[in-house]
Formats: sequence, C-alpha cells, structure tokens
Amino acid sequence: MLAPEISVVVCTRNRAASLRNALKSLIALETARAFQFEIVVVDNGSTDETAAVVASVARSSAVPISCVDEPRRGIATARNRGVEAACGDWIAFFDDDQLAERDWLLELWTTAAERRCRCVGGRVELSLPENIRRRLAPACRMLLGATPAGDRLRRYTYRFTPGAGNLLVARSVFEEVGTFDEAFNRRSEDTDFFLRMHAAGIDGWYAPRAVVHHVIPPERLSDDWFLKMARLTAEGIAANERAAWGHRLYPLVWAARVAQMLSLHVPRQWWARLRGDAEAELGARCRLGMARDYLRDGWELLRSHHSASARVRNVRAVNA
Repeated sequence: MLAPEISVVVCTRNRAASLRNALKSLIALETARAFQFEIVVVDNGSTDETAAVVASVARSSAVPISCVDEPRRGIATARNRGVEAACGDWIAFFDDDQLAERDWLLELWTTAAERRCRCVGGRVELSLPENIRRRLAPACRMLLGATPAGDRLRRYTYRFTPGAGNLLVARSVFEEVGTFDEAFNRRSEDTDFFLRMHAAGIDGWYAPRAVVHHVIPPERLSDDWFLKMARLTAEGIAANERAAWGHRLYPLVWAARVAQMLSLHVPRQWWARLRGDAEAELGARCRLGMARDYLRDGWELLRSHHSASARVRNVRAVNA
C-alpha cells in the first residue's frame, strides 16, 4: 500500500463504546480514489476496553488503523501526539463521540484542493438521544459543538474559527506555527491554534458539506453541564483577544464586552424568564456566565499590564 496522504487522528479516553462506532464510520468513508488515508487512535490514558476495541475494528478494516499511547492527560497533548505519530502530509482531526458522513473526508480534501488552502473545517450536527425533543438555545447548541455557520462555503475569520473535531490541516502548517498549545489542555486549543495560523496569514475555509454528527449522551443535557461548559469555554478568550488587539486597544475591547453584557445578555435572561422560556433562559445564563468569566480574566490582564507599566515608570524615575 502507498503511504497515506491523510492521517485521521482520533483522541480518546475511556469511551470504548462510542469509539467503536466512530471508527466504523471512518472505515466506511468514500474516497473516490482521490487519496489514501490511515487512522491514528491516541489513547489518552484509558482504563476501559479501548485497546481491545481498536484491535477488533482494525482486524476487519481495509484502512490501516494504529493506536499510540499518550499517558499525559489533556486534549492538546493528545492531539500533538497524534500529529507526531501521523504518516500523512495532511492531518484530519475527528472526535471519538462522532459519526462521519461517508463523504466527510472527501469533501474536506476537495475543498482544500479547490481553494488551494492548507486548512479546511466542516459542519458538526448534533445527534441527540431519540427521546429528547428539546428546542435548544443557540448558545447551548454551540456548547455541544454544533456549527453555527450554515450551508455557505466561507473563509474562517478571527471571529469565526474552526473546531478540531472536524478539521483537515496540512502538516506544513504545524511546521510554521507550531502544534497545539498545551496550556489549553481542557478546551479552546483549536481556537488558539487557528488564531496563530490566522496571524501568520494562513487561510482556512469552512466546507459545509463535510458533515460529522456529534452523538450527545443524556448526561450532557443537564443545566449544570451547560453552565460548566460555558465556564470552560470562556477560558483563554480574554488572553487571545488581548494578544490579537494589543495592550493599547484591548481596554476598548474589554469595555465593549462590558457594554454587551449589560445591554444584551442581562436583558435577554430577564426577558426569557418573564416569558417562561426555560430553554432561552438557560442559553442566556450560559452567555452571561461566559461574559462574566471573560470580564474577570480581562480585568486581571488589564491590572497586570497597569502594574507592569507602573513598575517601569518607577524604575525610570529612579534611574533619572
């Protein structure tokens, strides 16, 4: 067999049952003979039957499947191990609780060729439990990983970034901007990576026909889970925005966020509560929670810069 053009990296930990279904969807992918691919499973410290599941699926697969261990916990660390172990010049990232449409990888590959770009992301749709008929608020859908962008092919921007659960990246991008920052080992490692890529002038495109389905278990639909994920999602956003805007402009950005919280998120929560719309109120609470955590982190950044500037002024005064 020829060396694969694409390595599909699947990071996992103690999700043997969902991993089996994820791998089965991958080995059934349609390539139209446009490329060859392999699957690299990164076991991030599993204690269940993960290794046995990978071996079982590999025995019945025409697609090469390997499994590498990464005992250091964290999604960024696991993704980086996958990049290291991959043989392909292109690396696709796929999560262990997803199911791929048969043409998922072909759509990513085709879009990369047509747009002559080195980064393509696709659409994530939610697969809720059969007995769930909830009208989830957009904020809650976002926290579950759903893509808000719709059906239009478009370029990623600073405000519209791809998720690493449905992403194809050329290896050369990692060589230029580095791998995933392990400081973001719980969440937002993909946003941080894309912003570094964007700052380096590397284009990325959203391919709406490259679809994966995120399988949602019932325990992820509780209010507590959504509010917890809102807190995790807010981590690192202030630091990213400060890096993007610089210390001179960031105070204006932070002030705009304050105004947005007071004029938009707070009224939306109260209006949803008055209407008795529990789903809208939960979505507003999540948005408000993200805003509060962002403002707290941003305030600490502003204070630390102010303190550092004051120290510099004092040193200069003493030296003068």
